[in-house]
Amino acid sequence: PSLLQMNRVYIFIALLFLVSLLIFFYDDLFFTPATWFSGPVEYDKERFIYGALFTVDATIGGVGNNVFELMALYGIAKQLHRTPIISKQSETHIKQQHSHFVNLLKGFKIGDKRGSSKKVDFPHQCCAYTAPIAQLRRYYSYETVNIELWYAQSFKYFQNYTRREIVEKLRLTPELEEYARTGQVDPKFMSSGDHTICVHSRRGDFIPSSIHAHATEDFVVPALKLLDKRVREKHNSMRPVIVMIGDDKEWMQKVIRDHLPKDFKASIAQTNQSYPAEVDWEFSRQYCDSVLMAASGSTFGWWLAYNSRGYNVYYNTVFSKPGGFGGSLTPEDFYPPEWIPLEYDVSTKQVGVRPPRT
Repeated sequence: PSLLQMNRVYIFIALLFLVSLLIFFYDDLFFTPATWFSGPVEYDKERFIYGALFTVDATIGGVGNNVFELMALYGIAKQLHRTPIISKQSETHIKQQHSHFVNLLKGFKIGDKRGSSKKVDFPHQCCAYTAPIAQLRRYYSYETVNIELWYAQSFKYFQNYTRREIVEKLRLTPELEEYARTGQVDPKFMSSGDHTICVHSRRGDFIPSSIHAHATEDFVVPALKLLDKRVREKHNSMRPVIVMIGDDKEWMQKVIRDHLPKDFKASIAQTNQSYPAEVDWEFSRQYCDSVLMAASGSTFGWWLAYNSRGYNVYYNTVFSKPGGFGGSLTPEDFYPPEWIPLEYDVSTKQVGVRPPRT
């Protein structure tokens, strides 16, 4: 064959290769074949992100898990300039389990996926930030992108909102807010101090758990001694008081009676079985100047700390039993950088602030 014929063959092969690439990657382009035939993208048309909420729909998670999924969807939607949608099933479950949150579903639409829809795989990791925004932005031409949120427990998904905006979505009914103000701890005790240190402990379901590390007096007692010193020095507190919040009242009583220094003023936040546990979050919003997360793998404790009045948060760096989370919890993604990690030294039986990582 002549040189001209050979060049034509090479050109044909090159064009065929380019067309094949175009077909294979068309979803990553700004315009898809669908828009080539239907016309240009309508920039002023409302767009949506539909979130299938794993722990909500499967009814396997607690309130901390559910709120993480909702707030992750809320934050991702804002970054994409889309309106978040959840299913009618998700709404029903949330209203059945969490009707006491008066603002939780504000800003969400309820129903099915709308218009042209594109399903995008979302990594199944409980407590790590997978940075999906760049991938999701590729599909702007679709009216709806569809993702499944599987725990999605990282503050980074909603850090484009202020903490005040997120806390406002967690407000409870006036009745529950009043109970948190006056019914959990004697108001006279609360007014006797000038800085409230709240300790969140979780033991009931964490003790038998093969994953989560539960609260122990070995950590809590020296940690409280450290916090007492720090709030006096850093916050000029003269009369700090301690409030124990948790699911094991007998253990908390023992810690106060047998282990804390006698000059520490400490009380236990009472729980009324007719009220939801989230009143503890509201108590934290009204009273807690510093928070100690003794069982720091608890999402319930995480939201209690996030919701706190003073937002001075300390957490136990041991959040898991050996091999428990299997690497699925990334501390840098789960704990905000302003939160202070505490380490227990087995040899000295003391607790100290972990030095920053280099």
